[in-house]
Amino acid sequence: MIYHWKLNLLITLKIYKMPNWCSNYIRINGDARTISIIKSACERCAEKDEHIFRNLIDIPTHMTNEQYEKDWYDTNVNWFGTKWDVNYTSCGFEYSDNEIIMSPETAWSPPIQFLENLVKQYKGIEAYIFYSEPGIGFSGETKIYRDEDGEVIVDDAEYEYLHGIYLLDKDMFWGEVESHCDNFLCENEDEEDEEGNPIPITDEKINEYINDYFNFVADKDRQEIFKQFKEYTNE
Repeated sequence: MIYHWKLNLLITLKIYKMPNWCSNYIRINGDARTISIIKSACERCAEKDEHIFRNLIDIPTHMTNEQYEKDWYDTNVNWFGTKWDVNYTSCGFEYSDNEIIMSPETAWSPPIQFLENLVKQYKGIEAYIFYSEPGIGFSGETKIYRDEDGEVIVDDAEYEYLHGIYLLDKDMFWGEVESHCDNFLCENEDEEDEEGNPIPITDEKINEYINDYFNFVADKDRQEIFKQFKEYTNE
């Protein structure tokens, strides 16, 4: 089993009641029969107002309900990959014959362990997740599938937040560029020298900011980012 580095972080953050929220886009693909079984289980959660993760993969087989109630936090972290379970309405489910899409937000980290356990328990499916969490500052994607020998593989690629969304979700990335333009302008537009004269925002200062935050982008995208910063500062 592959454990995300964030699991250790979750243990450290146990004392904090209000988490950062991790956005997730999840696809579960498989044969029509297995997808139908999972869909029905999810829809029963809606009818009974029960949690999704636990209903789909239960709790670890060695635990009783009493043990889970006593040690729910550490169990959720290691079994689901996140602090809390999710309910049906928070997932925005989309269904087709061979695919389930869900987009829940989860506390602190993505539910990679949930998906790993799901693939182990339901043969004939594979899962994909794109996740992003700007607070701590990470994003990435994970593919979970069985190899030719039937072993479950967890293929995770994680990046710093901006780098990951640049590679995996361009629309989200350019939205973040716009936010950075606003932040840069707020930080620099009212600067004054010792005599109280406005300090102009130079190309050099813009390039320094771009180097600090966007040093991973391709040259053509860097030029576009610089252009957007110039437009903001000249308004």
